[in-house]
Amino acid sequence: MLTARLASFAMGCAAAMVATAGAGIGAGQQTIVLWDELRTAFYEHAPSHMAAGMGSAVRSYCKAKVKGPSAGVDSAASQPGWLCAASRHRYLRNVYLNGARGNHGLVCDDTGLFNFRYIGVDLAKEQVTAHACVFVDFDGSAFQVVPSSGPNDGDT
Repeated sequence: MLTARLASFAMGCAAAMVATAGAGIGAGQQTIVLWDELRTAFYEHAPSHMAAGMGSAVRSYCKAKVKGPSAGVDSAASQPGWLCAASRHRYLRNVYLNGARGNHGLVCDDTGLFNFRYIGVDLAKEQVTAHACVFVDFDGSAFQVVPSSGPNDGDT
């Protein structure tokens, strides 16, 4: 019964979006949206398999960082010192507004702040700004550390 209500609600929302999208379209034109990524609602602790992938990305990033800027890694000044140090990391993954779990997240310095089950986007943004967390993205085959000086995807 709950599933039927959710499906009915989703269909109603889709119909409303189509109706409003069509209002600003001229004669003979159509707007078709194939995929629009939802915003991140919050972050949660990553499951062990995802945390292992994120940890591997950090190790690869740090090995490339030792080789220098020619390896495609930003200068040491652009990244926090804890990232490649032997400190303990916390791995968080994003959860979208619709409840789906995402393929990107954050690697954070374990400052004791991450004992909560869920981390709001406002707290995550503060931690990134304070250089206590860095973004990690999944490209379909492996995780990649996103340098802090790189573009922000707007989720946080």
